[in-house]
Amino acid sequence: MKTNVYLLSYAPLIGIILFSMSLAIATSEYVIQWLNQIGVYSEIIELLSVQETKVLVLVVFFTIFFMLFSAFKLVVIRSINSASPFCARDEWHVASSAQTWVSSSSSGPESAFSF
Repeated sequence: MKTNVYLLSYAPLIGIILFSMSLAIATSEYVIQWLNQIGVYSEIIELLSVQETKVLVLVVFFTIFFMLFSAFKLVVIRSINSASPFCARDEWHVASSAQTWVSSSSSGPESAFSF
């Protein structure tokens, strides 16, 4: 099995993980406050401890945000890859015109590079 030698290729994954974790922490705090206001939090505390409830809510929101941002990344990469042929330069045309110029101005390939 080959390992990835390009360390910068892990940057999108690390970015998605960090951004998902930060949003999950912020969202879980708001959700726990909301659950406490409507009175459901006290019922959850009877089943799980306070720390287990916070970890459970954090893991759920981290998973949701991670899947959401990963899907966004896939959509962006797909759109960039599908749009790149419209912005690419026609290399075949440039190469064929350069070859025509070289063949018409010289008698052989070695004379094209002589001074």
